[in-house]
Amino acid sequence: DSANKTYTVNFLYKFTTLIKTSNNVNEDFSYYVFDGTSLDKTANDFNFKIPSGYRVTGYSDLSNAFVITEFNKQYPGQTKIYLDEARLNDEVTVYELKANLSDKWPISIDYLKQFKSQITGKGSCFATMETFTGEIRVADYDVYNLSAEDVDAIIYEGTGESAQFLDFNDLDIKIAEKGVTVELRNTTEGEVYFVTLEYTRTFFKKIESDGTYDYWEVALTRFSDWKELFSKDSNSSNWNLTALAPDVFKYSDAVEHDKLYGFFSVMTFKEQVSNIDSWFKEYTSGGAVTFFSQQKVRGDGFYKFLENNKWLGPVLGGTIGLLVGHPIKGAIAGASIQFSLMSLNEYFNDANGTYYSYFFYLDGTSAKNYVAHNGADDYYDHESASSKKTTPILELITMVLLIIGALILAGFLIKIISKIDVKPIQIILYVAVMIGLVVAVYFAWPTMSGIVTSIL
Repeated sequence: DSANKTYTVNFLYKFTTLIKTSNNVNEDFSYYVFDGTSLDKTANDFNFKIPSGYRVTGYSDLSNAFVITEFNKQYPGQTKIYLDEARLNDEVTVYELKANLSDKWPISIDYLKQFKSQITGKGSCFATMETFTGEIRVADYDVYNLSAEDVDAIIYEGTGESAQFLDFNDLDIKIAEKGVTVELRNTTEGEVYFVTLEYTRTFFKKIESDGTYDYWEVALTRFSDWKELFSKDSNSSNWNLTALAPDVFKYSDAVEHDKLYGFFSVMTFKEQVSNIDSWFKEYTSGGAVTFFSQQKVRGDGFYKFLENNKWLGPVLGGTIGLLVGHPIKGAIAGASIQFSLMSLNEYFNDANGTYYSYFFYLDGTSAKNYVAHNGADDYYDHESASSKKTTPILELITMVLLIIGALILAGFLIKIISKIDVKPIQIILYVAVMIGLVVAVYFAWPTMSGIVTSIL
């Protein structure tokens, strides 16, 4: 009003939306002022006050003004929360969100425990699958980042047993580095974090009949998988526990087969009549107990089945090593079966040959395990089978020839002596020469034998 020199000022007020965040553990709360720039927020944007030692299990909309998307179980703070504008009003209103908290992780761990012999009471080369079920404190562990040491500590706290290392005499096995896998599953008792473990592997040497060799990895695998796959091709008694390891199992039902683990494997040797070493083949092993073997010609029975079902390899194996647990996904037979089937598939490219399969397990008595078709006496014996068999024969022939030669020489000398007048001292000298010849043959035998053998 210019006459009165007065001014009128009009203020436009806008209600500011406030969001209160709280939790179900204590009375701590905070306010978040919604700036209206975006309806798309994450839980982290609302500044929830989470006390130490607790985790978020979900969010609750106490004002019926939000849309909460699927809860991010591993990263709760990244859960999307939308403020629904249609539900807002023009009055001063505080909308409330609550974080539901827990200080525990429900957990289930499948782990391996060395099986003690029912005969001697000492540790065996087998293990059984055990299950620990319980809760662990959020303040102590992050279930999504458990280490082998964490798993060992959890099981020790719950059972008094150590689970990180398995000592099978000369075979030392442990939970593999980065061998802990966690999966959240819904059960009748609610959500449970299932922990599966992968263990380190060992190996054995395969020595062919010609002395060539390579190395094969072998993992702890489940006995029931082997029995299911191969018992139909053999006498069922081979798959009886007391027959499998009579020094370990007193009763055939000592352990459920799907809970019994060992270093089971199968190795196949291909022999051909065109290979001289195949004629003298001999199966030997060290650190391995063979409980079943069979001989087949390509295309027959067991091998024909495998040739026609090569998909079994990736189905049975899939990954290298042992993943204990996964009852929903089914059994994972492990590296040993997969590698062996792959080996057989390679052999199938050759139509000529006889295949010898040996089913065995490592008994832990040696860190240098081998299976051989050259009759190897130890881990480092790479001599071909033909050499092992023919060398003694050639040595015998050489010895016979030397003896015949010595007898001919002796007869020749006797004939000479009988025709001339020989004095006693000369006879003594002749005898000394003969003795010297025998001694010379004895000490020169290795060299002479080698020369004759190489010539023949």
